[in-house]
Amino acid sequence: MLYIITMVQTKNKQTKGRNKMNKTYSVRLKNNTVGTVYDSTIDFQDINNFIGETITVQLHDENGHSIEVTGILDEILEIV
Repeated sequence: MLYIITMVQTKNKQTKGRNKMNKTYSVRLKNNTVGTVYDSTIDFQDINNFIGETITVQLHDENGHSIEVTGILDEILEIV
């Protein structure tokens, strides 16, 4: 199954009658790419459910341009 994770710039999302703050995850893919996933893009599901799944992460190339890389989620490095 392919999960495409895209960047969404929101501070809050109304979910099941309550506000949730949007978390940001720093993650590592199996190919050692490190990128960012936003909790609103995975519908506020537990990020651990996506370990071993194919996802797309956001990152910046050497020129500072935003890019997306698709790969298998290997590890959650940090939750902000």
